[in-house]
Amino acid sequence: MANERKTEKIVRSHFDKYTDVIKIEEQSSDIPKINKLLKFASKKGGGKGRPEFIITFNKPDNFLIVVECKADITKHESTSRDKYSEYAVDGALLYASFLSKEYDVLAIAVSGETEQQLNVSHFLHLN
Repeated sequence: MANERKTEKIVRSHFDKYTDVIKIEEQSSDIPKINKLLKFASKKGGGKGRPEFIITFNKPDNFLIVVECKADITKHESTSRDKYSEYAVDGALLYASFLSKEYDVLAIAVSGETEQQLNVSHFLHLN
């Protein structure tokens, strides 16, 4: 059985090296503007969006990274990119579409449970 916590651990470990210049938050943010933008960004269509990671920078403050993870590499990206709760790319792009109303956003989708099988895609959404 696939375990998304393994994927999250790999991502967290990668970004932990940069905590002197970034702030890593999980599922929600201490920044009210980010929470407001995610208020209606639910992957299932009702309520608040909760990406695995929201990463903000000390400077510049108008750029952030949003990360969506899936354990199963077959759930990396759908052909239509509109299966937000099922696929990493789809979910990351959904969150970026909401956050890019106020920020420049690097959306990162990660799938896989080991570093050897990891699949990573990234997309830049400018404000």
